Amino acid sequence: MGEFAEEWKISPSTSSPHYSQSNGQAERAIQTVKNILRKANEADTDPYLALLQYRNTSVTGCDYSPAQMLFSRSLRTKLPVAAEQLTPAIVAPRDQLCDR
Repeated sequence: MGEFAEEWKISPSTSSPHYSQSNGQAERAIQTVKNILRKANEADTDPYLALLQYRNTSVTGCDYSPAQMLFSRSLRTKLPVAAEQLTPAIVAPRDQLCDR
């Protein structure tokens, strides 16, 4: 972990698992996913499609979605997409994420 932290120029810090306020970003992500699942349940739609759309949506302050950052391509959805957009292409969101 030391090499990873040094390469990304971060200083790792731990937080207590019983004090949720100390890990705000993770708590916000959990809240967002719970809201998506609740709304999908209320609308009687497929929750997996709702989560798929969330993973394909660009992150604020970054040109890439979580799926693009993880898989280097967009995920296939119900909407028609050009084949070029599904072709893997390595992305470099590091600078944008650091600026964010």
